[in-house]
Amino acid sequence: MVHLSQLAALGVIVLTACVAMSCAAMKPGGSWGNPYLPLATLQGEAAARLAPSGGVQIREVGGERFMNITGPEAAFYGHVVGIPAHD
Repeated sequence: MVHLSQLAALGVIVLTACVAMSCAAMKPGGSWGNPYLPLATLQGEAAARLAPSGGVQIREVGGERFMNITGPEAAFYGHVVGIPAHD
């Protein structure tokens, strides 16, 4: 017969192991790694500054790469540009 304290100890061990694996995966280059480029690399590309002529930059958008429950996610970077309408 298994005592309640043994089950509780097993639960704590399993929970600690899961949290440790999750935290390692959240770090860039963690135990599973993230194959995508970091945000700084995307921002440094010449193509990141391309915009249509006559456009007005409304906002800069971007997000760093990260690991989630389904695996690695890529960083993204860009601009929201408005183009004046002409009659």
